[in-house]
Amino acid sequence: MPVAVWPCSAVTREVRRAIHDGRVGRPRRLHLEQSKPRFGRTLADAAHRGPFDIEMPHQVLLAIDLCGPVERVDHARYWPMTVDGTDLPTAGGAMVRLVHRAGAVSTLVSDLTSPVRVRRLHVEGESGAVTGHFPISSDDHVGHVLLPGESAPRRLPDAPLTEFLAEAYRYFDGRRAHPPVGEDLHLHAMEVLESAAATAGTGPAYQQKGVFPW
Repeated sequence: MPVAVWPCSAVTREVRRAIHDGRVGRPRRLHLEQSKPRFGRTLADAAHRGPFDIEMPHQVLLAIDLCGPVERVDHARYWPMTVDGTDLPTAGGAMVRLVHRAGAVSTLVSDLTSPVRVRRLHVEGESGAVTGHFPISSDDHVGHVLLPGESAPRRLPDAPLTEFLAEAYRYFDGRRAHPPVGEDLHLHAMEVLESAAATAGTGPAYQQKGVFPW
């Protein structure tokens, strides 16, 4: 079964609930960032030389899960990484902008030259906005969600990979009717990734401005 980590996150569950219960409403814009410093490992691992092999598959899948099927890739670009005197022109990071069939626009960013690790999500809908921060390590199983009308973020127990595995086994032993994420979404995410990678140009690193409230 293909892995679907972020759709099984407690943070995503709260965001999804806020979309469907009307506090956020139908998504108009989604911003998702997964960034981390990845210099040495990128240089050592020829099989994973760019963000389309590392973080972007998870990001595209989550954008489809929350905003529905993608109509087109509106923009995609890489930026370079230099490590130990070696220039890697497409390994520094990537930005992808997707237009969904329902009208939402998703901006996905992964900066592998970032000095800090970031996993954050922001969804603006017809009636409000919600921001979530996913756990940033396997040692701290806590996520944060700021819901519309609340002044402080909620802290949630969150172990997304563990929850995915639990849901997968519930499906295998018949306790749930469907897998955590259907194969059709995974295949659609692969098609979107292939299109983005094929059309991506090179450019400067993407800078988020004024998107995340905290």
